[in-house]
Amino acid sequence: MVGARPRPWEPQRIWPTGEYTLLADSHTAENGLTYSQGETLALSEREATRLGTAGAIAPPDSMHAVRARTESGRGTMRDGYLYQMWTLTGDLQDRGGL
Repeated sequence: MVGARPRPWEPQRIWPTGEYTLLADSHTAENGLTYSQGETLALSEREATRLGTAGAIAPPDSMHAVRARTESGRGTMRDGYLYQMWTLTGDLQDRGGL
């Protein structure tokens, strides 16, 4: 699930402080707490940028976050419906989601 390492000469996207959904199987935060896939994390800019660059998080309203919540059993009925519709239409595959 984690993306390729960034190249030093490429500009790095800065991820703002905020809430993100964990896409990776698990993550141990700087405060020592361990989180599982599909959980929402409140992250500092530094930690969000590090995890975002690695492809381990996504904004909570994104297609990838809905997928992570649904597959981990943390999704709402709405998440399940959206995931099913995107899967049936092939939209997740078209955007690299599956």
